[in-house]
Amino acid sequence: MLRRAALILCSAASVSWAADSVPVSTQPAEIITQARSSASGHSYLLFPYTVTNPPYDTEITIANTSLDTFLPAHWQSGTCLLTFRGSGTVPAAQTTATIAAGKELVFKMSEGGGGILASPNFQGYITADCSFPLARGIATIFTPTLALSQAAEVITLPRPTTAPAYLLFQFVTNQSGFDTPIAIANTSGDLGLASSQGPCTFYFYGSPPHGTVITDPISPGTVYTNTIAFMAPGFEGYVIARCNFRGATGLAIVTDLGAHNLAFSETPERLTIPRTSLPWPTTTRLLFPAVTNQNGLDTPFSLANTTSDPCGSPPATGNCALSFFGENAPVPFVTPTVDPGTVYTNLLSNVAPNFQGYMIAECGGTLGRGWAITLKAGATVDGGEQTPEILPPNWIPRDTTLPYPSLLFTGVTNWRNDLDTKITISNTSRDQYGTPQSHGSCTINYFGDMANGWGTPSPQVSADIQAGQQLSFSLSQGNLAQGILATPGFRGYIITDCNFALARGLATVTGIPAGDTYLLTTNVYPPGGGSITPGGWFHAGTVVTIDAVANAGYQFHHFSGHLSGSAHPKNVIMSAPRNVVANYAALVPNLTASISSKSGLAPARHWSITLTNHVLATANANAAQITGVALTQTFGAACSPPPTITDPAPPPLPTNPLPIGNLAPGAFAAATVTINFSGCGSSARFRAVISFAANGGSYSGSTTLNNQYY
Repeated sequence: MLRRAALILCSAASVSWAADSVPVSTQPAEIITQARSSASGHSYLLFPYTVTNPPYDTEITIANTSLDTFLPAHWQSGTCLLTFRGSGTVPAAQTTATIAAGKELVFKMSEGGGGILASPNFQGYITADCSFPLARGIATIFTPTLALSQAAEVITLPRPTTAPAYLLFQFVTNQSGFDTPIAIANTSGDLGLASSQGPCTFYFYGSPPHGTVITDPISPGTVYTNTIAFMAPGFEGYVIARCNFRGATGLAIVTDLGAHNLAFSETPERLTIPRTSLPWPTTTRLLFPAVTNQNGLDTPFSLANTTSDPCGSPPATGNCALSFFGENAPVPFVTPTVDPGTVYTNLLSNVAPNFQGYMIAECGGTLGRGWAITLKAGATVDGGEQTPEILPPNWIPRDTTLPYPSLLFTGVTNWRNDLDTKITISNTSRDQYGTPQSHGSCTINYFGDMANGWGTPSPQVSADIQAGQQLSFSLSQGNLAQGILATPGFRGYIITDCNFALARGLATVTGIPAGDTYLLTTNVYPPGGGSITPGGWFHAGTVVTIDAVANAGYQFHHFSGHLSGSAHPKNVIMSAPRNVVANYAALVPNLTASISSKSGLAPARHWSITLTNHVLATANANAAQITGVALTQTFGAACSPPPTITDPAPPPLPTNPLPIGNLAPGAFAAATVTINFSGCGSSARFRAVISFAANGGSYSGSTTLNNQYY
């Protein structure tokens, strides 16, 4: 048996930020449905591992997400009772200040805040009993050069009382200059779970082979820590911990030796026994929502065949077929055979050069698992990690029924000028399983505060996102090419309502280095119009040459942002943060529809619908007209009768279209349609699909507007 390690990350030294040392942490978007459950009025969070032993500190974020885009009745304010368990200086239980609906409490544990006292030299876990529904949390462990985040576990009472508990760590390593500290917390005795204690047995599957390791008994309210270098020197693979007590949870950290430059968090999967309850044999399908080999980044990934385990699962052999969806997607790649108890690793640059998008791994046999990290090529600075979503086999083709789930990003920030957050949303309705493809826009809803004291940003609607494509933007810069404005100084949570099926997302919080760098952001408008020289970090005073190349069907028109004019290439001097957009002119019209106003007393409502021609050159939309307005109810008691268009009538659209007129590039005009909502309640919400045509019918299209009320 092995002694407890005194500190999970014990060998790092406090250092100053170098120009290219950029702490990064990644937070997967939570998939939320309408309407969210708030019946209990309380919510419970478990932060499995926190540490304030220098040079480490932990930032705790607790969000009151009861303010959302669904039901105002959920909106509740309240406090959270925090209980600390572990070693070092263990504080007494404390109650936070009131957290209003739609707001967050954020504090560094070494400093305290929001009603919570400082807790230096602490290592352990924290529970939060919040007197409002739908609390969410993030624990971010950081040093001056590293950061990693773990979402708080949302606890449902009563807690499961089964033991032993099995925790699967999908990738650990003590090879190639890396090590993996592991923490396991015995959270029994808290949040209504009876106390129990016992040892954990670690099972190692990978290379080189290694026997089991059994810990001393782990008492309730304590955290066991150790490293792969100490337990299984030179090992790489996956680990399963069998813990003979209730309430086992944990965290693994894959880091370079000394924890100086790289650290990636991994939340273990809590296994349900037996693991082979799904049809056997079967195929495991893993969705990696955002991977890239562009802009100087690369994505190492691992695929584990976990049919070797201590749970009695039958071993099975197979390989994995990787399918790619996004920019520069190559043909599928098939791995060599992955034997039971082994892990296959590779770089995205080897199998999908210059690709950016999402990836689906279909692994033969069963019980395939995976892990991926995205970082600067060469692995010299910190990066972000992701665990793939396991697609249940009985959901193939995947579920695309209404209402579409939304995405919740907890703990996004550009509060200070040294932090920023990049949001990536993938339209994963394109796959190899026959899932109906859909496309549309995403409404970005902001809940939180602004550093400058201004009001929370208004919701923003993105450009259309085709099946298999992505929306990507940062808080500090936005993405004009995809319709998203910058929101500098924002801190809080974001809920995105996308009017297409199967949206998935990641939020990457990035530290902006102090000193002599500035960030260059480059975009194109409209999406798909062409390309632009990639942006990135540059030393102050650097002269960067920006060029633009048009795609088929477009022509380059002009630069905007911190460059202007139609000549290219052009130089930009990095004397401050710069944003450059390459604007392209489509060789055909580019119409979109919007609802510019609503008037009139219910039940007869007048909607003013505006058509805008977004092209920049000579592509006129002549004789433009609205050919249809289709309403699909997405929320509330069913309308009886359904809403009907009363003007223009008779006959109704599309037989009697609404004329708009000639729209030159950049021009817009409106027409009014009258809709009878007499059979609808005030809570009814609709998806509106507005169809249009121009140029004698040779051009046509539609715009989908989500979450409309009458």
